[in-house]
Amino acid sequence: MAKMIMALNFRSSAFLILAAFLSACSSYGPEDRIATSYDLEEVTNVARRTLASLQTPSFKENREYCGVIGIDPNGQIQAGEATRGRSKLCVPLRIPSDWLIIASYHTHGSYDPRAHSEVPSVQDMTSVASLGIVGYVSTPGGRFWFYDGRTETAQLICGPGCLAQDPLYRQDRPVNSSYTLAQLAARQDGNF
Repeated sequence: MAKMIMALNFRSSAFLILAAFLSACSSYGPEDRIATSYDLEEVTNVARRTLASLQTPSFKENREYCGVIGIDPNGQIQAGEATRGRSKLCVPLRIPSDWLIIASYHTHGSYDPRAHSEVPSVQDMTSVASLGIVGYVSTPGGRFWFYDGRTETAQLICGPGCLAQDPLYRQDRPVNSSYTLAQLAARQDGNF
């Protein structure tokens, strides 16, 4: 397992580890830990508040921060404690074993002109698709994205500067307000 994870792309490995962790923390499979009914607007508000609080440390340390959003035993939608990752990797380690998981969240670290960090990555999308959940990401430009693994689409919730923006950020590529998985793949391959 360790060799396989090392061979994977950093972003995809983070969510594969999440899937393995979800299945390992209980005697039932990860699908039994996934919430199927919830208020998406409330989840989005929790994600936005959580990511807003993580932007500045993410820029200062050039680290991704990540975690999960779930329904606690009292029926409340909560963001789990964030895990401090690396510059291009974050594995959510603090997943309450008694929650139903709804979403993942993560920052994209500080601005890097070589990275496609202003949009969700293909790996971000495929990771949530493999778990049947949704995801949220904040970018160095202060964008806030929602992406749905079931429909394999990403939607910009709010544009540049709606969350804290890395002082080093420069708009260096066009950014659409929505993407399909195929469009994200083309963008990452430089065919946008």
